[in-house]
Amino acid sequence: MKEPQPPAAVGRHNVTKNRPDDAEVPAGDSPPRSVWPLVVGVAVWLAWIGFLLAMMVVRTKTTAV
Repeated sequence: MKEPQPPAAVGRHNVTKNRPDDAEVPAGDSPPRSVWPLVVGVAVWLAWIGFLLAMMVVRTKTTAV
């Protein structure tokens, strides 16, 4: 198996940026992604669970079985 070669020295103004969708970027080396979609997703999920719990309480208190 061939050993990977170290990357050539890159100047400060010549920095290449890895794109997350680039197939040549090894796993784990992609730049960090934005946090806001995760925060919004968690907030929506928590709101949905809260709605389901509220509906459960309302149904058990008002439904005559």
